[in-house]
Amino acid sequence: LRIQDHLLFDSAQATLTVPGQRVLQGIVALLEHSTGEISVEGHSDNLPIDTPRYPSNWELSSARASAVLRYLVLQGIDPARLRAIGYAATRPLASNDDRDGRAANRHVELVIHERQQ
Repeated sequence: LRIQDHLLFDSAQATLTVPGQRVLQGIVALLEHSTGEISVEGHSDNLPIDTPRYPSNWELSSARASAVLRYLVLQGIDPARLRAIGYAATRPLASNDDRDGRAANRHVELVIHERQQ
């Protein structure tokens, strides 16, 4: 499940917005019905970030993945099923050469790893 960052977060932030919480709430039932582990993966574009809180895209992408993970735990998803991963700009979906490509690369993915029977 791929969610563009602007649906969840304000620019350069890792605090879920109220609309972002609503987006995730719509996914909770699906996650409750699955039995496997869930990777919450944060991704960024390649534009450098350097703020006191996020000195690089590694910290920002990891913080965003962690924020989504914390929200899912608060909604009742078993923490033992979850892991947060920050990829920064290392796994782009599109070219970072233009605004549209960079926007596509800023996202959070929830990957469900179903158990083999």
